Amino acid sequence: MDLEIRFYPTDKMYKEYVYKVLCRDIVVCCIVAATVAGVSMIVCMKSEPVLAIIEGVCMVVLLIILFLAPKDTLKRIRTANMQTDSGTYPECVVNFSDTVKMTEGKYNIEITYGQVCRIFRLKSCNVLMYAKEKGILYVRDNFGEKEEDFEVFLLEKCVNVKYIKNR
Repeated sequence: MDLEIRFYPTDKMYKEYVYKVLCRDIVVCCIVAATVAGVSMIVCMKSEPVLAIIEGVCMVVLLIILFLAPKDTLKRIRTANMQTDSGTYPECVVNFSDTVKMTEGKYNIEITYGQVCRIFRLKSCNVLMYAKEKGILYVRDNFGEKEEDFEVFLLEKCVNVKYIKNR
């Protein structure tokens, strides 16, 4: 199957990619750790006030990380990908053939289907993850009724992926 997808990435796509894929683990860990720190702070307040203050500081630091890490990641992606003076992203071309080739502005990458470790279905796009923090975005708008056939094709070719995760 040879398929070429052309699209212009949007801020919405990148924001969803950052919050639901790249920074999801950080967000979940920070929420859990901040909750534990907050409960520990309340429990220790009367018996160990110094420990309660330390737990409170830890909770504040975790909450700052929770809010700033995804925003900083998104800012870095926007800066790296924004190559035009008009403030728009360059056209992205993803070609699915024997390998997956992606070209966005001056950036080119080619990966094999065996390198794909996860596939995510987001609201605005899909993501082929080929490393823990590296992925190729593509849109589903061009498929029409062939979307299910394409997903079956991807699952057959990507031997390390068992299913497509919805996020």
